[in-house]
Amino acid sequence: MKPTFIGIGAQKCATTWLYRILEDHPEAALSQPKELHFFSANYDRGYRWYEAHFPAPASARVVGEYSTSYLCSRDAAERARCYDPTLRILVALRDPVERAYSNHLHELRAGHLGAAPLAFESCVDDNPMYLEQGLYARHLRRWLARFPREQVHVVFQEHIEQDPVGQAAALYRFLGIDPSHRSPYVAERVNTSVLKRSAHARRLMQWTAGSLRKAFGDQWVRSLKVAPGVSRLRAANDKPLKDVVLPMQDDTRRHLVAHFTSDMRELAQMLDLAELPWRSWREAVT
Repeated sequence: MKPTFIGIGAQKCATTWLYRILEDHPEAALSQPKELHFFSANYDRGYRWYEAHFPAPASARVVGEYSTSYLCSRDAAERARCYDPTLRILVALRDPVERAYSNHLHELRAGHLGAAPLAFESCVDDNPMYLEQGLYARHLRRWLARFPREQVHVVFQEHIEQDPVGQAAALYRFLGIDPSHRSPYVAERVNTSVLKRSAHARRLMQWTAGSLRKAFGDQWVRSLKVAPGVSRLRAANDKPLKDVVLPMQDDTRRHLVAHFTSDMRELAQMLDLAELPWRSWREAVT
């Protein structure tokens, strides 16, 4: 089945939240898995491979996927336009300085930087994607050159944190599905950067989740995870990486704000906004 919308990024900007509140909507069907990376890394697999990942329940009015690699890709926008110029495009953004730091925590959690937690300053120059992915205007320009503005929905993570119900409803309205739906995931924080206090407990939880997923399906397991007792048990084994990794130094913040200032100004103009809901924006314009 052909998708009617795609999410394009940015990484570490509440994209999993968007995926889950859409996957839960009875009028929406989402790809399995979440990120197909078709228009970026897997384009050579062809349309048949791509469309095989989309279910087609009778109740679905919209079908889509969310791949965070699309926003930065030099080719994805043109490939998506050639595939279907009527696609609706979802974009999630957050303060680019905070996004860069969150990217660092993500890499630590994934084990890409070794076992010992490293300071942000020791890695930011070594990983150019920390900053590249935060140049939103540079990348979004390619998409707006190929898709009409009315087909592109931009949401800010900061607005999701302030009003998740309202932001979910706005997204549903953009896609043309029932905005009154209330997803059980709407108030959930997902993909937080944590270390596990007990590796044994983590393995036991993963084994249990895997067994239940095979028996009852992935969505049933996700619903179980947000149940009060289970969520408290899972949280008890989590230690936020921010409690382990040193915070960003003030000099580093000032340097990064200066780095992103021009792009932030262009983004505000591009989206016809008087201001952006970011600390970095306030520091840049005052």
